[in-house]
Parts: sequence; C-alpha cells; structure tokens
Amino acid sequence: MALRRHLRLVLETWPDSVPMPESPTLGHLDRAGAGATIDHLDRTLQAGLARLGEFFLGMANGPFLLVLRPDNPRRFLDYARENNPHRVRISWRQSRRGGTQWTIRPLHDPGAYSLAFGLPHALEEWIFADEQKATRRALAVKGSLLSDITIYRHDGERDELYRLVYDATAVREQFRHPD
Repeated sequence: MALRRHLRLVLETWPDSVPMPESPTLGHLDRAGAGATIDHLDRTLQAGLARLGEFFLGMANGPFLLVLRPDNPRRFLDYARENNPHRVRISWRQSRRGGTQWTIRPLHDPGAYSLAFGLPHALEEWIFADEQKATRRALAVKGSLLSDITIYRHDGERDELYRLVYDATAVREQFRHPD
C-alpha cells in the first residue's frame, strides 16, 4: 500500500478526490532499509517516462492493458477526436531486440497516425511458438482480443474516450479494393 501511494505521488496520478497523505514517505518501507532502492526506482521510472514521452493506455477485450506509443500524439488526438470511433488495421513485425512490435493505423487513412504497442509476454509467446500457426493465431488475437480497443485520456478538467475498432472483413476488403 505504501509503495502504491508513493508511485502515485511520483507519477502525479493521485486522485483529486482523495486527500494527500500527511507524509509522502514510505513509512515502514523506509525503516526496512528500502529507501535507497525506492530512490533508485524513482530515478529509473522518471528517466523511462521522459524517454517514452506521451503515451496512451488502451483497454482491449482481453484481461490486459495496452501501452500505446503514438508516432505523433497531436496527430492521433486530432484524428481520434474527429473520427470517433474509427476502424483500424493492426499489423506486427519482429523487432531486432527479439520481441514483436504491433502497430495500429487508421484503416481509411493509414498515414494519419500510428500507435505502437507490445502484447503481454505469455500471449506473444503463444502466438509465435509454432511458426506454422503464428499467422492464424495472430489473426485470431486481433479478431477477438484486439477487436475493440478503448483509450482513456484525462486532459485537465476533461475525460476523453476513443474507440478503435478492428474489423478483419473491412481490412481484407480494403486490400482487395484499395481506395
């Protein structure tokens, strides 16, 4: 509980409706000698967030969150605000670091924005465990777990919701009859 409170303070995600703690320390964790470890965690977390820049959290149909990194946050927000909800295509490619990078682009305007993300390790491992079944499994995951992604964003006084809808039939049609 103390670590969660500390992380909320560091990440500036403390809810407005909840009073701030009197002491922003970690209480019993500090007495246990974890202070230096927590300081290191703070520095590492802040550095990682600074490198990442703006990102969005998406709720997929599965039991996991997606951390979506836009190529250009402003272009994504402008498009999503004007086209909400909108259909998307989802693609993947193996990265040089050994993982898989997934990308979301709008179906009818693929150059408008892109959102990069990764899947949970266990799911990705299952998809690509058998090379002959990988494409079929990836398509099944896109059609079920990634078919409807809701992005939540809080901006000052305003909460925003954006829906990205993957429709395998529409994607196949677009490839058969490009605009």
